[in-house]
Amino acid sequence: MGDDTTFFIIYSAFHGAASVLGVASIVIAFVAAYKFSKVKQLPWGNVLLYSLVVSLGLSVAEWVTIDLFLEPSAERVVLAESIFLFILTIPYLVGCIALYKIAGHLNQNK
Repeated sequence: MGDDTTFFIIYSAFHGAASVLGVASIVIAFVAAYKFSKVKQLPWGNVLLYSLVVSLGLSVAEWVTIDLFLEPSAERVVLAESIFLFILTIPYLVGCIALYKIAGHLNQNK
């Protein structure tokens, strides 16, 4: 019984810490993307912000779809997660391209 409690405490602590770091990272990324979007001479500045907004929207859509519309069948949940994982890679890829374009622009202005 003691081992189960210790495991649960350690498991919960690490998941809690990861959640806090994840939320902090998202907030920092949104603030940075917003600042990039305000620079008029910066190419792809708005694209970075839009890719983050789309990623957040798709994450919410995944959560709603899985929680509200799917039966608690493991196969359907795994299939939905796989489909959303693929769809979520598109805004991430666009965001990475935007970062590459912004870095190239900043490097040219040195």
